[in-house]
This record gives sequence, C-alpha cells and structure tokens, in this order.
Amino acid sequence: MVAGDTKAIDALLTDDCVLTHMTGYPQPKIEWLGDIATGAMCYHAHEVVSVQADTIAGFPVVRGRTRTTATLWGGRGTWNLQLVGYVVPDADPDTEHNTTGFRFSRLDASTW
Repeated sequence: MVAGDTKAIDALLTDDCVLTHMTGYPQPKIEWLGDIATGAMCYHAHEVVSVQADTIAGFPVVRGRTRTTATLWGGRGTWNLQLVGYVVPDADPDTEHNTTGFRFSRLDASTW
C-alpha cells in the first residue's frame, strides 16, 4: 500500500471485494484503488505488528495489525490499524503479482 501499487493490490482482491473502513464506510475495491491512484488515499508508512490466521463463523481469515501512517481524504494520521481479510481460493491466479492461490473477498478495518 505504501508503494501505491494498485495493480499489486488488485491482484490480492476479488472483483467484488469491499473494504469496510473503521468509520463503517463500505468502499468497493474499484473506488478504493481509484482513491489510491489519485492520491486521495496515500499510505506513507506501514509497520507490521502481527499477522495471524484465524476463522470467523467458519470462514478463514487473516488478521493483520499494523501501525499505519496515511493521508485519507485530506486528513493525515497514524493509526493502530487492524485489517481482517476474508480468504477465498483464487479462481484466476495472476502469478506475476499474486502467487498465493488465494485472494481476499472482504476487508474489515478497525483500530486495536
């Protein structure tokens, strides 16, 4: 995210992926990537604190906790950000940008 590489981020997400921000705003993938591309959302620094595999209601998820510095729609800050990514098999693997065989179908952001 810090590199602003929307092609690499896109390869990790399903076409219908939605990022629900800590404000509760559900942002479709295409809008989120567009905001990154235009600079409306700019990630400056990203320190990984922890990453763990888990399940929620039987669905496999990856829970990542970071300290993230970003400018989001004009407001800059540093947050203890938790992203929960719901994992699904990748029906159309793009080995150039995603060699995992999986994608995220949903991302939920919150603070920790």
